[in-house]
Amino acid sequence: MTTPETPDILQDRAAWLERAKTLSESLPFEGLLFEAASALGTVGLSTGITPDLPDAAQLLMALTMFAGRLGPLTLVLALAARARPLPYQPATEALRIG
Repeated sequence: MTTPETPDILQDRAAWLERAKTLSESLPFEGLLFEAASALGTVGLSTGITPDLPDAAQLLMALTMFAGRLGPLTLVLALAARARPLPYQPATEALRIG
């Protein structure tokens, strides 16, 4: 059952999609893809469109650069690491010297 009023979450999503559409119209897709690949690879290349990105997109680029610096494999292993109990007990003994 739908209500005549649009819920707030749908309005927020519609506004976000409208902003994304405006961004994609004003900036070329190839440029955005190049910036993202450059950030992930931490190669330092840019097409110069980063200052024109909204604040949220610039934050996402910074997080992408950080993930690229850590390395995708290192990041996955760090997130998946769990403390597992050892299947054995190391031998310990008090030794007297002297």
